[in-house]
Formats: sequence, C-alpha cells, structure tokens
Amino acid sequence: MKLPFGLQLTKKPADQPRDRITAPSATDFGWYGTKLSPLQVRSLLNGMRAGSFVDGYELFSEMQDTWHTLAKNLQQLREAVASVRYQVNPATPEGEDASESALDKAATCRAALQSFLPDPVADENNFEDFIYDLTDALVLGVNVQEILWAKSNGLILPRATCWVHPTQYALGNDGRLGLNAGATHSSLLARHSSAAPVSPFTPDKFIVAAYKTRSGARTVGGLLRPLAWFWCARQFGLDWVLRNAELFGQPIRDIEYDNNIKPEDLAELKLMAANMGSSAWITRPAGTKLTLVEAQKTGDRSPQAELLDRADRACDLMILWQTLTSNVGASGGGSLALGEVHLGVLEARKQNIAKWVANVISYQLFPSICRVNYGDDDECPVLKPDNTKPEDAKAKAERLQIVRNIIPLPKAWTYEQLGVPMPAEGDEVVEKGEENVYPQIALDKFLIESGAKVRLGDLAQRYDRTVGNPGKPAVVPVDGQPAPAALRARRALRASDATPPTESKSTSTSRELFAAAMAADLAPVRSRIETILALENDAALKAELAALQADLPKLLPKNSAAAASLEKLIGTAMLESLTEKP
Repeated sequence: MKLPFGLQLTKKPADQPRDRITAPSATDFGWYGTKLSPLQVRSLLNGMRAGSFVDGYELFSEMQDTWHTLAKNLQQLREAVASVRYQVNPATPEGEDASESALDKAATCRAALQSFLPDPVADENNFEDFIYDLTDALVLGVNVQEILWAKSNGLILPRATCWVHPTQYALGNDGRLGLNAGATHSSLLARHSSAAPVSPFTPDKFIVAAYKTRSGARTVGGLLRPLAWFWCARQFGLDWVLRNAELFGQPIRDIEYDNNIKPEDLAELKLMAANMGSSAWITRPAGTKLTLVEAQKTGDRSPQAELLDRADRACDLMILWQTLTSNVGASGGGSLALGEVHLGVLEARKQNIAKWVANVISYQLFPSICRVNYGDDDECPVLKPDNTKPEDAKAKAERLQIVRNIIPLPKAWTYEQLGVPMPAEGDEVVEKGEENVYPQIALDKFLIESGAKVRLGDLAQRYDRTVGNPGKPAVVPVDGQPAPAALRARRALRASDATPPTESKSTSTSRELFAAAMAADLAPVRSRIETILALENDAALKAELAALQADLPKLLPKNSAAAASLEKLIGTAMLESLTEKP
C-alpha cells in the first residue's frame, strides 16, 4: 500500500515524515515600543487583509499585552475548550452498523489522540495544547500547525504538533495559503501591495484551521478587526484618564491683566500661573486680578472611564457572548436567574467552539491519519465533544425509582448507578422501613426536653436498632442523607448494656394496649414530626420542633384513651407486685 511522502509501512522508522519543516519561532516577535496610532492600526489591518498574517499577529500580540480583559477572556474560553472531553465515533451509514474497517480506523484515530508525546524542551504541543493553539484562530481567523509523525506499535501516529509563526505562511497569488519561504518581520512603513509568493503546504503535514466570523476571505475572519478599534480607543482613553487625574479637582485660574502690560511682565505672569500647582501663595504685578474658579465635577463617571468600560464590555460580548460572568453591578451582586442565563450562554459558547475544534480534527487530522496508515481516507471516523454532564444523585435515584415500577432492573447495575456498594453475605444492612424509626427518635427527644420521664432501657433498644452499636457502621435514612444534627445529638443517650426488665404475660398485654392507645392519641403529633423530619436544614428543623412544642396542647386529645389504659396497666403491675415472691 502506497503512502504519502513516498513511504511504505514496511520501511524503517527513520524514513518516517517526522522531521520538522518550519522553524521554531520562540524569539520571532515584533515589538513597536510605542503606542500605536489609529493610522498604524489601520495599516496593520490592511496588511492582514492583503494576506500578511504576521501583521495581524503582531497587532494581536500588542493587544494581549496591554488589554487585561482580552487576555483574561481568551484564556478563560481557550482553557475551557481544551479541557473538554472528546469521543471518536466510527463512520456509520444511516440505519446500518459500522463495518470492520470503519471500526479499525476509529480505533487507530482513538489511539492517535492518546499517542501525543511532545519533547519537553522543544516547542511542541500535546493534544490539549494542540487544541489550545487551534483556538488562536478565534481572533486571527487562521491558525497553522505542523504535524510531527512517529511510528508506534506498527502505526504512524502524531507524536506532537508545532505552532507555526505567521511569518512562515501567507496568502499566495492564487488565493491559497502556503509556506512563505522569504519570511520576514512586518514593517509599519512598508505594506504588502500584493500577495506574497508561497509554496504549497506538504500534504498530510499541516493543519490549517480557519474560523469564520463573517462571509468573505479568511484574511478578514476572526475577531481581530472589531476588537482592534475598541483597543485603540481604550489606549487613548487611558492617556486621557491619566491626564485628567493630574487636573482632577484643581481650580481654574482666571487671571485678568491690563492690556497695556509689558510683554516681559505678561510672560512672567503666565509662568507664575503655570507653576502655581498646589501652592497657597502667588506674586503678581500691580493691577492684576486673580480669580480661582472651582472645577466642575464629572460625577461618579467620566467620559474616559466610560470609554474603558465600554471597551471591556464589548470584549466580553464578542468573545464570551455575555458579560455577567466577568462583571458585577455597582452593589457587587446580581439576579440569580440572570446569572444562570449568562452562565448558560457561556456554556453554549464553549460547546460551539469545541464543536468547531472537533470538525477541524475530523476533516483534517483524521483523514491524514487514515491516508498515512491505510492509503485512503474512506470511512474516516468523526470526532465529537462529549457534553454529557454527571446526573444529580437525587435525580438519578428518582429516575431509577420510576423505571423500577415499569421494568425490572439488574441488581448489580442498580447498585452501580446509585454509587452504593453491593452488600456481601453477612454484612449488616438497612432493611426497607427502618427509616420509619426516625419519627420515634424525634418524639423521644421532644418528650425528654419537655421533662417527661422516658425509660433508658427503651431508649437503648430503639437507638441500638437505629444508629447501631459501638464499632458497627451507623444506619442512615434510605435516601442516603445523614440524620439532622438535632437527631444525631440523641446518640449520646445510647446505653448498649441496658436490658429491659422481665415482665409477665398480663403486664405485657396491658403494656401493648397502652402503647396502642398512646399511638392513637399521638397520631397527629407523629404526622407532624414526620413532616418536620423531611426538612434537610438543621435550623429549619429546630424551628419547626419548637413550633410543635407550642402547638402540642392543641394536637393532643382532651379525652385520652391512653389514660384509661395507663390506669389498667398500673393496676395490673400493682397486683403482680403484691403477689410476687420476694
């Protein structure tokens, strides 16, 4: 099978197309040293439009160095896109399964994305850096990277990529991008009047990413042109702010002098006025009248500061598509709903850029990998960003509960979905219905705090069944949430060594009747406590318990069935105690 670059798969690794064609450009950076005028900015933009991408790159570099909002927004978006997870999907005809060759090519491309191994001392990119550099086209419109190939497990895969400096490529006379053999620095004094002579890119050796922000030539794509004018206005606005700061609050000096004043006296008077500064005294010729007029205030805002803020807001809108994640209001806060909307817009922006990155790789890198290894790019796989988010644990549990009522679910899979380990044989587990013990715990707490007498033996048995003996894992409600702090505090009442006294059959029967009567009397209280226990906030739980204590006389019945049952229980106990042998 014949491959590009005149290679065969059976050749030695030394014959692979892995040598770098373009030169590293670590020091190839233009610096003008002075603030660019609007005429110079227009000149650089015209050079970019004529096909000299180095003009746009040097202007963009100056903008990044001097505009913190631009640098922050680009870094925020580019890092987010580089960290997105991507998945390789085999070429699959609609309604059919992928063929064996399509699956094989997809596996090769998947291995290629994991095979990046750049030289740490060279100007080379791993996969994440490769994506980061691709997004440079957001502003410049075009980004070029060179692929460095290497042999790995019998396959020729990308070892790294290299960012290509714009001095090394340009737009040719035929309107096609190519390598610029005579690469030189840009000059503000000499613009390219025509397209530069270029040589075609070596096949399967370069990635040329173009990002569209408007229809037309790629030399006017990207966000550079609209951002450049806001940056230019911002730079002059900074000068005005500094100049205004020197005069802010200073009074205006209104000097009236005689028309017949001598020229030398007038010159001395002007020098005196210029040198007044913050001095509290002056000397002036006779007949000269000096009036200090208080400077007018500009309020909280000045035209210069407003210009700077407008430029920053425009930068936020053009790059992030929203402003609220970068700026806050004067009070430092904002609407939660509006913030969620802006955050959603930012997430959509990130997903759109990630989809563009995936398209560049699907249409350029993957076909090159297939051609190098298989001789053709048929059934080339497709890269897509993985935008799935982890499902909320509560929502997942509710979904499984609904699905369980419709179809049977595999037990092991259900445990895995809930993130709960499957209990082994002999493990102590929480059985269904044990969560109903918690209302009894809250009731015991309420009775204790109200001064009622509760047997420690009964408490010990209940709490041992609920929170577990020492050394054993504590039981939690079935929804996986820990007990509220107000209930956890009752664990101090645990008395594992307490044992209930032995009682006769008649006493046991009377106690059961009393318990049933008490349960009927306390049914409204119990229902109220169950509602309170559904609260997750400890503070709200304490407040509702206090309200329950105040409402208790209204909830308890006036004619208590438990009172008669209690008298019977006491009488039975007295009779048994009299007949009991010492």
